[in-house]
Amino acid sequence: SDCIKKSWVSSSGEYVKLFENEFSKYTGLKNCLSTSSGSSALEIALSLCNLNELDEIIVPNLTFASPLNSAIRTKAKIVLVDVNKDNMCLNASEIIKKINSKTKVIIVVNLYGFPVDIQKIRSTTPKEILIIEDCAESLGSFRKQKHCGIWSDFATFSFFGNKTITTGEGGMLFCAKDEDKEKALLLRDHGMSRSKKYWHEEIGFNFRITNLQAAVGLAQLERIEEILFNKREVFEKYFKYLSPYGFKFNQVDQDHVIDSKWLITLTHENIKEYGVENLEYQLKLLGIDIRKVFYPLSSMPLYKEYCSCNYKNSNYLHNSYICLPSSPNLTTIQIKIISEKLIMLLGAKK
Repeated sequence: SDCIKKSWVSSSGEYVKLFENEFSKYTGLKNCLSTSSGSSALEIALSLCNLNELDEIIVPNLTFASPLNSAIRTKAKIVLVDVNKDNMCLNASEIIKKINSKTKVIIVVNLYGFPVDIQKIRSTTPKEILIIEDCAESLGSFRKQKHCGIWSDFATFSFFGNKTITTGEGGMLFCAKDEDKEKALLLRDHGMSRSKKYWHEEIGFNFRITNLQAAVGLAQLERIEEILFNKREVFEKYFKYLSPYGFKFNQVDQDHVIDSKWLITLTHENIKEYGVENLEYQLKLLGIDIRKVFYPLSSMPLYKEYCSCNYKNSNYLHNSYICLPSSPNLTTIQIKIISEKLIMLLGAKK
């Protein structure tokens, strides 16, 4: 309301800097830079990697398409790598198999909120390879008491409407090096000089967030501990109702890892036979909206030229796992009803 009253609703205004500062304070990632979306944060990060057509970028096969689309626009060669079954993310052993002298960037996606062990990847890959960590779904996820993103060269976040906190559209970029942050600031604002108005030093973008969005983000950030607590409660209730019936959750806690529980994913031995699409349809008739795990990128004709293996883990996860309603506003009664309908349709037994 204050933002509107002052009429500073575009990309200038005090709330942009306030939001960036408070986000940096919460995550421990210094000098974060707000962007118009998580995807635009990825575009800037990749622009800072100085890639050419002879370079290679490793991208996970199971993810929303934004990281791959951004990588394709660099003109570098794309290497799609299968994920592991345990957390649906890239792991060091699979990455090592694909690395060669042309590998310049690894894009790691913290799928559904799980914080990938970047330190382990760092310890097994050449130090000159840059790591971009897509944290769009993992705000509030920690490893060894450090927020995700802190061990990467770049980290990107999304504030789309379904994320842990939202500005409608919006994102954040972390750069480990100060000089990258300064250039990112230039690229975000049309490549325009910060000291000489309307003088362009780089071919840039218009990837700025608005003061109005930042004001919403700041208000959301004030509630983040409450939101994360409620999401954990939702997970624990699902676990209580469903785990006795043989449901296997993807987000079971690990030592030194705090998972934001952004989206709750699970499987059951009867799901593959029943069919994920059939289950989705039957639950929708009962007023319950579940979602498939992302389509493997390798399954889409658009991306066939980037495929190099059968991606068995990605295909298995897509055909065997489902995403449950995960709003922090779900009531105990709603969670119980969803659980009962799942048990009934799949004929799950204790």
